[in-house]
Amino acid sequence: METATAWNDQFDCISMVRRLAIHQPAMLSKKTVGKVVPFVAEHAKSLRSVLSRNAILCLDDLLFTCGPKLKTSGIAPAMDVLLECSAGNMPKVIRAATSTALQQATLTGPLVEVVQEAALKVSHKNKDVQEAAMAAVERGLKQMKVADFTDLDLKSLLPLLYDGCNCKSIAGKKSAKAACFTLVKSLGQESYEAE
Repeated sequence: METATAWNDQFDCISMVRRLAIHQPAMLSKKTVGKVVPFVAEHAKSLRSVLSRNAILCLDDLLFTCGPKLKTSGIAPAMDVLLECSAGNMPKVIRAATSTALQQATLTGPLVEVVQEAALKVSHKNKDVQEAAMAAVERGLKQMKVADFTDLDLKSLLPLLYDGCNCKSIAGKKSAKAACFTLVKSLGQESYEAE
């Protein structure tokens, strides 16, 4: 059980990571960021909304300054917790911070990993999570460079986009369709149909 001292210390630790990410991002190597992000993501699940919000803001800062340093090992826990925190049953301040962090993830990347991880949440039981996942996939695909599309695992992504076209949320369906159109436009009709 968390004590008052323990969560205050956790809050301070995450605040220090935020300061490092904002003011000294060069000090955070790929290896360090890969270890820090799962730690911060774990605290974003805290029942204390102040700690949770601070951890989400820290993820936002880390994605902004160190996004390209993250690969699947670091981005997976971050995307998982950010999408889970976008559910409608979460406090409004948490959802707002999560929305900003998800937008940051789809701007700074690593875009291939962000898109792949977000697409995995399309079958989530909560329609808000499905909607946020499909919106992240759509934004991520629109931000990708042409060369990035070759790194996508289309064999696993396309069935998930198909599921997104049938999700509970109308906005999620629109985002899934827009993501498919982006893939067709970027890959070409023949390449898209071949997959």
